Amino acid sequence: MPYFVDSLKGNDMKMYILSDGWPAYLHDDGTLTDTPNRTGSDLGWNCLDEIIKWDDGIREATLAERKHYARIRYQHKQMLEHYGINA
Repeated sequence: MPYFVDSLKGNDMKMYILSDGWPAYLHDDGTLTDTPNRTGSDLGWNCLDEIIKWDDGIREATLAERKHYARIRYQHKQMLEHYGINA
C-alpha cells in the first residue's frame, strides 16, 4: 500500500478529529480541510479557533486514527482507479 505508507512517512501535518469523528488537517497557512490535499477536500475552515467555537470536542488525532484515515484514502483511490474515475 504505497499511498498508505507515503501519507504517514514524513508527514508532520497535524490532524484533528471533530466530535462527530470527521478529520481536519491543519495546513501551513493555518487553514484546515477535511483531507490532506486541499484540492480533494469538501470542507474547509479558516483556522482552528473557528472550529473550536462550535465544536468544543475537537482533539488531536491519535496515530491509530491517522492510519485509519490514510487507509480509507488509499482504498478510495484504488476504487477510483479500478473504475477508471479521475479524482
